Formats: sequence, structure tokens, C-alpha cells
Amino acid sequence: ALQHITASAAAHIKDAAYIRNGVVNQTNYTVYDRVLQKDRVTLATLLAKDKKKFNKFSGYAKFNTAFYGGFDGLNIFDRDAYEMNDKSTSTETGGFARNITGGTGVTGSDNGTLMGNGINNNAIQSYRTAVDIMNDQYRSIHHILTVPGIREPLITDYAAERTAGYQMAMYIMDIPSRGLFLVLKWPL
Repeated sequence: ALQHITASAAAHIKDAAYIRNGVVNQTNYTVYDRVLQKDRVTLATLLAKDKKKFNKFSGYAKFNTAFYGGFDGLNIFDRDAYEMNDKSTSTETGGFARNITGGTGVTGSDNGTLMGNGINNNAIQSYRTAVDIMNDQYRSIHHILTVPGIREPLITDYAAERTAGYQMAMYIMDIPSRGLFLVLKWPL
């Protein structure tokens, strides 16, 4: 059944086809092609019948897909949302997690719920999940936890509580800047 596979894998792969709703023949793992009106060899056929030929095609046993609406689940059209910075997690005025109606200013948001509000903000949930993973003694061992640049209490307070419960690490927290400065003149 595999005698016709004599050329290189690159030459044969040009004849490959995606057959929607194909039915696999359980005896030889071929799929019937209604257009050509004949059985087509699959990678499973090669694996079952001739492992050396299968190995030549193994580089083609993969697929790529493009995700809709962003990259890795982030909004690539808004710099703050893409970088998951403090503004994207903030519940204060101008922050993307603020509970308001009428929009947050995030590109692509019609009603202010693109990223979610408050604790349901996707960036806040991402950081909280990361904190959970870091403070799980079966998944991670660390001695210092820090989340640079993130000052949102829904994240910092949660990280402080979870790290205290972990008991093997110290949490270094970024605190909000309030514009208060102490100026000393020398000599007094």
C-alpha cells in the first residue's frame, strides 16, 4: 500500500489534503477521498505500516493557528493592556479595572467591560493566578516574591496574604506614590 511513497517527504506532502468529515478505515488507517474517489494514506497509516517512512514525515505532523482578538489573550491594540502594567490593573480613576459604565478608554471596549471590572479584570486575575502558582509549595520554590510596578491592592494585598501563608518567602511590595516628599537641607 505504501509502494508509491518513494520520493522525499517534501515532494509527497504537496499532495496532502484536509478532508473534512473523513471516515478512517480501521484496518489500514486510510481516509476515502470523494474527489479523487480513492483511499488516501494518512500519517497513521505510515506509523502503523512503515515507521521509517513515518519518521520522514514527522516534521509535517503539526499545525499552526492564528488566534482571534489578540496575542496570548492580551489586547495588542492598547499598550497598557498588552503590557499588563499598573494602569491595566488599577481600580482608581483612569485604571482599566475601575467599576464604571461608559467605557474605560481601552481600545476596542464599547461598554467598559473588555477587560472586566474590579476583581474580574483579566489582568488582575492573571497576576493573582501567578501569585497562587508561585506560592504553591508543590509547584515552586522561591524565597522572594515581587511584582514590579504593580500597586493595585487587589493584587498586592493578595500577594502579601498568600506569601505569608507560604511561610518560605518574603514579599517585596511596590507601594503607591502619593507625591509626598521630605526635603532635608544640610546643614540644619
